[in-house]
Amino acid sequence: YMGTALMFGIVFDIDGVLLRGSSPIDGAREALGRVHAARQRLGDGSEGPVPFVFVTNGGGVLEDHKMAKLRAVLGMHDSSLSAERMITSHTPMRDLAEFHDRRVLVISRGTDDQILEIARSYGFDNAVTLDQYLTAFPFLVPQWRPSEAHAIPPERHVIPDSDAVAAVLVMHEPESWAPALQICLDLLLSPDGLPTHRAP
Repeated sequence: YMGTALMFGIVFDIDGVLLRGSSPIDGAREALGRVHAARQRLGDGSEGPVPFVFVTNGGGVLEDHKMAKLRAVLGMHDSSLSAERMITSHTPMRDLAEFHDRRVLVISRGTDDQILEIARSYGFDNAVTLDQYLTAFPFLVPQWRPSEAHAIPPERHVIPDSDAVAAVLVMHEPESWAPALQICLDLLLSPDGLPTHRAP
Protein backbone atom coordinates (compact mmCIF):
# COMPACT_ATOMS: atom_id res chain seq x y z
CA TYR A 1 0.00 0.00 0.00
CA MET A 2 3.00 2.33 0.34
CA GLY A 3 2.85 3.15 -3.36
CA THR A 4 -0.83 4.06 -3.17
CA ALA A 5 -2.27 7.39 -2.05
CA LEU A 6 -3.23 7.12 1.62
CA MET A 7 -6.18 9.04 2.99
CA PHE A 8 -4.71 9.51 6.47
CA GLY A 9 -2.27 8.23 9.06
CA ILE A 10 -1.89 8.73 12.82
CA VAL A 11 1.03 10.15 14.80
CA PHE A 12 1.02 9.30 18.52
CA ASP A 13 2.93 11.35 21.04
CA ILE A 14 4.02 9.12 23.92
CA ASP A 15 4.40 11.12 27.13
CA GLY A 16 1.04 12.34 28.34
CA VAL A 17 -0.83 10.56 25.54
CA LEU A 18 0.02 6.88 25.90
CA LEU A 19 2.11 6.92 29.06
CA ARG A 20 2.26 8.98 32.21
CA GLY A 21 5.74 8.44 33.54
CA SER A 22 6.23 4.68 33.54
CA SER A 23 2.52 3.84 33.65
CA PRO A 24 0.08 3.46 30.76
CA ILE A 25 -2.75 5.95 30.45
CA ASP A 26 -6.20 4.37 30.65
CA GLY A 27 -7.40 3.29 27.23
CA ALA A 28 -3.99 3.59 25.51
CA ARG A 29 -3.65 -0.14 24.87
CA GLU A 30 -7.18 -0.42 23.56
CA ALA A 31 -6.77 2.62 21.30
CA LEU A 32 -3.64 1.20 19.72
CA GLY A 33 -5.38 -2.13 19.22
CA ARG A 34 -8.25 -0.43 17.39
CA VAL A 35 -5.87 1.52 15.15
CA HIS A 36 -3.93 -1.62 14.30
CA ALA A 37 -7.13 -3.44 13.35
CA ALA A 38 -8.62 -0.50 11.42
CA ARG A 39 -8.81 -0.36 7.62
CA GLN A 40 -9.11 2.63 5.37
CA ARG A 41 -10.15 3.09 1.78
CA LEU A 42 -7.17 4.07 -0.34
CA GLY A 43 -7.03 6.48 -3.22
CA ASP A 44 -7.39 3.70 -5.77
CA GLY A 45 -10.55 2.40 -4.11
CA SER A 46 -8.91 -0.57 -2.39
CA GLU A 47 -8.55 -1.02 1.36
CA GLY A 48 -5.40 -0.88 3.43
CA PRO A 49 -4.20 -0.50 7.01
CA VAL A 50 -4.01 2.81 8.82
CA PRO A 51 -0.31 3.71 9.13
CA PHE A 52 0.84 5.01 12.50
CA VAL A 53 4.05 6.11 14.17
CA PHE A 54 5.16 7.21 17.64
CA VAL A 55 7.02 10.45 18.29
CA THR A 56 8.82 11.77 21.34
CA ASN A 57 11.03 14.76 21.99
CA GLY A 58 13.08 12.51 24.25
CA GLY A 59 16.21 10.76 23.07
CA GLY A 60 19.45 9.27 24.22
CA VAL A 61 18.44 5.68 23.38
CA LEU A 62 18.12 3.63 20.23
CA GLU A 63 14.69 3.47 18.64
CA ASP A 64 14.39 -0.27 19.23
CA HIS A 65 15.13 0.21 22.95
CA LYS A 66 12.50 2.94 23.19
CA MET A 67 9.96 0.77 21.40
CA ALA A 68 10.77 -2.23 23.58
CA LYS A 69 10.09 -0.12 26.68
CA LEU A 70 6.81 1.13 25.23
CA ARG A 71 5.69 -2.43 24.42
CA ALA A 72 6.64 -3.62 27.90
CA VAL A 73 4.79 -0.83 29.71
CA LEU A 74 1.68 -1.25 27.56
CA GLY A 75 1.88 -5.03 27.76
CA MET A 76 1.71 -5.26 23.96
CA HIS A 77 4.06 -7.56 22.08
CA ASP A 78 2.58 -7.26 18.62
CA SER A 79 5.24 -7.49 15.91
CA SER A 80 3.71 -4.44 14.23
CA LEU A 81 5.11 -2.28 17.04
CA SER A 82 8.56 -2.26 15.48
CA ALA A 83 11.43 0.20 15.85
CA GLU A 84 10.64 1.63 12.40
CA ARG A 85 7.53 3.22 13.94
CA MET A 86 9.50 5.07 16.63
CA ILE A 87 10.71 8.62 15.94
CA THR A 88 12.85 10.17 18.68
CA SER A 89 14.33 13.65 18.81
CA HIS A 90 17.43 12.46 16.96
CA THR A 91 15.93 9.99 14.47
CA PRO A 92 15.91 12.59 11.63
CA MET A 93 19.70 12.87 11.97
CA ARG A 94 19.96 9.57 10.09
CA ASP A 95 19.49 11.54 6.89
CA LEU A 96 22.59 13.70 7.39
CA ALA A 97 24.60 11.44 5.11
CA GLU A 98 27.00 14.22 4.11
CA PHE A 99 28.50 14.02 7.61
CA HIS A 100 28.78 10.24 7.90
CA ASP A 101 32.51 10.20 7.08
CA ARG A 102 33.37 13.47 8.79
CA ARG A 103 34.18 14.32 12.39
CA VAL A 104 31.02 15.14 14.33
CA LEU A 105 30.65 16.06 17.98
CA VAL A 106 27.69 14.39 19.66
CA ILE A 107 26.07 15.99 22.69
CA SER A 108 23.75 13.77 24.68
CA ARG A 109 23.06 12.25 28.07
CA GLY A 110 24.45 8.80 28.88
CA THR A 111 27.76 7.01 28.83
CA ASP A 112 30.13 7.48 25.93
CA ASP A 113 29.48 3.94 24.72
CA GLN A 114 25.71 4.54 24.72
CA ILE A 115 26.05 7.84 22.85
CA LEU A 116 28.43 6.42 20.25
CA GLU A 117 26.23 3.37 19.72
CA ILE A 118 23.41 5.65 18.57
CA ALA A 119 25.70 7.81 16.43
CA ARG A 120 27.27 4.82 14.70
CA SER A 121 23.90 3.18 14.10
CA TYR A 122 23.07 6.29 12.05
CA GLY A 123 26.29 6.02 10.07
CA PHE A 124 28.43 8.57 11.95
CA ASP A 125 31.58 6.47 12.16
CA ASN A 126 33.82 9.39 13.05
CA ALA A 127 31.78 10.66 16.00
CA VAL A 128 33.16 11.78 19.35
CA THR A 129 31.31 12.59 22.54
CA LEU A 130 31.57 15.81 24.50
CA ASP A 131 33.48 14.02 27.26
CA GLN A 132 35.95 12.58 24.76
CA TYR A 133 36.48 16.01 23.25
CA LEU A 134 36.98 17.71 26.60
CA THR A 135 39.35 14.98 27.72
CA ALA A 136 41.42 15.52 24.59
CA PHE A 137 41.31 19.33 24.89
CA PRO A 138 40.89 20.09 28.62
CA PHE A 139 42.10 23.70 28.23
CA LEU A 140 38.86 24.57 26.42
CA VAL A 141 36.85 24.28 29.66
CA PRO A 142 39.44 24.23 32.48
CA GLN A 143 36.89 23.78 35.28
CA TRP A 144 35.44 20.63 33.69
CA ARG A 145 36.18 17.29 35.35
CA PRO A 146 34.93 13.93 34.09
CA SER A 147 32.80 11.94 36.48
CA GLU A 148 33.89 8.46 37.43
CA ALA A 149 31.17 7.04 35.19
CA HIS A 150 32.63 8.94 32.25
CA ALA A 151 36.29 8.26 32.89
CA ILE A 152 37.80 7.49 29.49
CA PRO A 153 40.88 5.31 28.95
CA PRO A 154 43.73 7.40 27.49
CA GLU A 155 43.80 5.44 24.24
CA ARG A 156 40.18 6.45 23.55
CA HIS A 157 40.59 10.21 23.72
CA VAL A 158 43.33 10.75 21.15
CA ILE A 159 41.86 13.29 18.73
CA PRO A 160 44.27 14.90 16.26
CA ASP A 161 44.58 18.67 16.57
CA SER A 162 43.93 18.91 12.84
CA ASP A 163 40.72 16.86 12.96
CA ALA A 164 38.13 19.58 12.39
CA VAL A 165 34.55 19.19 13.64
CA ALA A 166 32.15 19.40 10.69
CA ALA A 167 28.92 19.34 12.73
CA VAL A 168 27.58 19.30 16.27
CA LEU A 169 24.68 16.89 16.82
CA VAL A 170 22.59 17.59 19.92
CA MET A 171 20.86 14.24 20.32
CA HIS A 172 19.64 14.79 23.87
CA GLU A 173 20.13 17.29 26.66
CA PRO A 174 23.53 16.75 28.30
CA GLU A 175 24.07 16.28 32.00
CA SER A 176 25.47 19.83 32.11
CA TRP A 177 24.84 22.52 29.52
CA ALA A 178 27.75 24.73 30.61
CA PRO A 179 30.64 22.80 28.95
CA ALA A 180 28.42 21.84 26.01
CA LEU A 181 27.55 25.48 25.24
CA GLN A 182 31.16 26.56 25.68
CA ILE A 183 32.39 24.02 23.13
CA CYS A 184 29.56 24.84 20.73
CA LEU A 185 30.43 28.55 20.89
CA ASP A 186 34.13 27.82 20.39
CA LEU A 187 33.35 25.76 17.30
CA LEU A 188 30.90 28.32 15.91
CA LEU A 189 33.48 31.08 16.35
CA SER A 190 36.20 29.07 14.67
CA PRO A 191 36.59 29.47 10.90
CA ASP A 192 37.43 25.84 10.25
CA GLY A 193 35.90 23.63 12.97
CA LEU A 194 39.02 23.77 15.12
CA PRO A 195 38.26 25.37 18.50
CA THR A 196 41.88 26.45 18.91
CA HIS A 197 41.44 28.76 15.90
CA ARG A 198 39.36 31.93 16.12
CA ALA A 199 37.88 33.88 13.27
CA PRO A 200 39.36 37.37 12.90
